[in-house]
Amino acid sequence: MNIRKSIVFALVIAFMMSIVLTGSGVLTQQATATTAGTTATAQTGGYVKAGDFVTQLLQGAKISVDNGDYWGKAVKMGIIPAEVKKDRTLTRAQAAYIVWKFINAVPELKDKNIPVKVEVLSPVDYTLWSRGELGANFRGAYVPWYRATGWTSDKPIYTSAYRVIRTYNIVVIDKYYKDGTVKTVHVWDRLRDYDPAKDWAKLLQKFMKEQPSKVKFDFPQDRMKALVWKNTPSSYTGWNELPEKKQLYTLYRLKPGDRYYTKEQDGQYYFWTMYKTSSGDVKYGAVILDFLQFGKYKSKNPEDWNLTAELNPIFNESLNRWLMSLPRQYPLDYTRFKYICVDFNSVPKLYQEALLRLADLGIVTPDVNIDKNVFKTKFVDIASYNLKNAKPKVTTPDIRFNAGRVLTQKEASEMIARVFDESRRKVVDEMTFDYSKEKNPETVDKYGNTLYDSFGNPDMTTELLMFQHSGTSITLRVDELWQLFYAQYLMEKYPDAPMLFTNAYYTNPNYLKSPEKRWYKLHVGFGYLDDLPYLGTTAQYQPGSVPIPLINGVALSKQAEDLLVKKKDISGYYSQNNTKR
Repeated sequence: MNIRKSIVFALVIAFMMSIVLTGSGVLTQQATATTAGTTATAQTGGYVKAGDFVTQLLQGAKISVDNGDYWGKAVKMGIIPAEVKKDRTLTRAQAAYIVWKFINAVPELKDKNIPVKVEVLSPVDYTLWSRGELGANFRGAYVPWYRATGWTSDKPIYTSAYRVIRTYNIVVIDKYYKDGTVKTVHVWDRLRDYDPAKDWAKLLQKFMKEQPSKVKFDFPQDRMKALVWKNTPSSYTGWNELPEKKQLYTLYRLKPGDRYYTKEQDGQYYFWTMYKTSSGDVKYGAVILDFLQFGKYKSKNPEDWNLTAELNPIFNESLNRWLMSLPRQYPLDYTRFKYICVDFNSVPKLYQEALLRLADLGIVTPDVNIDKNVFKTKFVDIASYNLKNAKPKVTTPDIRFNAGRVLTQKEASEMIARVFDESRRKVVDEMTFDYSKEKNPETVDKYGNTLYDSFGNPDMTTELLMFQHSGTSITLRVDELWQLFYAQYLMEKYPDAPMLFTNAYYTNPNYLKSPEKRWYKLHVGFGYLDDLPYLGTTAQYQPGSVPIPLINGVALSKQAEDLLVKKKDISGYYSQNNTKR
């Protein structure tokens, strides 16, 4: 293993093995007991009446009415449930019903809130994205597409079945809207019956047993359009035109007379791809898949399955789709709140869909009622946690719709404001991180270039792109709910700690004398350290942030608390820039 990488890997593991949390905070801001109506009354001056709520809602959408009769207009629109009276108070469920019906009744609101299409992408679909602007369509990387021998000791070929399959707890959801807007959320939602990092061989065995005719090399042509292929050791790039009689994104077998032919590579698959430079110039390259092996699925040794193309989801689309069909801990759409909210079954049927839909939109935020001491008393220290042992025993978080609670004026105003102002919305299992105001807001770009660090060797480029994403913001849904609240707990307890995942910076070694280009704030996302999934920043060759294990009930240790409490600035960003956070 490369000495530089060994040192850094040891540092990262040390951080992973060293984090414990204390403190209080962010969770109580969301928490509201079922008896909170009385308290809220004293604070806000009373409850809202249905007529006033409807008037504010319709006025917010600039709905014209006759003689100021907003209630009559709402009744004609069909958005008022029969049991709701104009001069009576509203429950949270009744208000949600009115808002959801209103959104559906007003075309502008419907177009902005209800997508015309939703696509759920696997880690392979996302990494090897084939749409968008060809040659400039890199979105991010969850799975490795290549790495040669010699750089890592854990697997002889980096793009192994194990390294791809382990990421299938992650999906990316794209929501397409009528005006062309696309909203993307990265979701951590475990497979219900398997841990893909540990059970990858079991999954392959099950696939081969259930679908023996699908165990084959099945490499979709569209997948060749992915920009990542320019970053492989066997990618010969830089050509201004295609060779005669060759077509883009078409599989060929190397034979004598072909450009780049060698006797050792005789018969290997290859294809021609197109990409763009950062200046927009179109270039072509040949990608030789000389690392592929075939037929080893017939072996009884799972390590052979690990290396055969027929059992790698990148090169077998049937396997990719089969893995995505496996049941998960929660549904991937709005119905997940049936299982997240412990009081859902007590919600009257008339109001269930409205509450589910608005919770997914962040217009209604379920109440989180947990004792922060659980992080000290119930969580298991990562330093003593063994991945082979059973998960820590933590109860289901107490998250409630509190559908029957009477709505206060303050709560009503906030709900209405969220209908029209998306920046105020709060989805209980999601967090959005925005880096647009940073001097260097992107860590990688759509051309597949690593901006925060770079090396000429394509092996290193592949490594640097792993778990990175283009763009200046990212929305994460964490349905490992205890770890989500744990992360929020950290954010409140240690807001100024340089090693906190919201604060970590990376220094680009190519620009040590250029303050404008030197520092890159690391983006938060999902990643893996071997079998261990985490939430945090990804930095390959410098210490990043303290990562949060994505295993419910796994805490951090005392050593890392010292890093946070003492505000250790390992990268040196804050000490060198004298910046207050």
